Amino acid sequence: LNNSTRMLNEIALECLPLLWRFFRVHKYCRSYIGLLMKEMGLKSVLKRKFVVTTDSNHVYPIVKNVLNRDFNSLEIGEKWISDTTYIRVNDNWNYLTTIIDLADRKVVS
Repeated sequence: LNNSTRMLNEIALECLPLLWRFFRVHKYCRSYIGLLMKEMGLKSVLKRKFVVTTDSNHVYPIVKNVLNRDFNSLEIGEKWISDTTYIRVNDNWNYLTTIIDLADRKVVS
């Protein structure tokens, strides 16, 4: 463990992908890799890909704000609100749109 730890420390300082390759070649399990990384004070960092989903520079007309943040309603069917959510599945984007009636807060569609 001591010789391995020293050697891994030297490799880790240069490049963490080399460290991962070292573990793969020598067939160490994930929990052992975690233990060694903890001893060396290393943490894995996953970088998420930033995806822009809003295009504000378009030629379409901007809809007037009719509700003016008044989200209270007593009559069913008087005020509906909607929102679209983008859900990434594998390499594709799926879109989920819901329409909610503000009077009873139930999903209409």
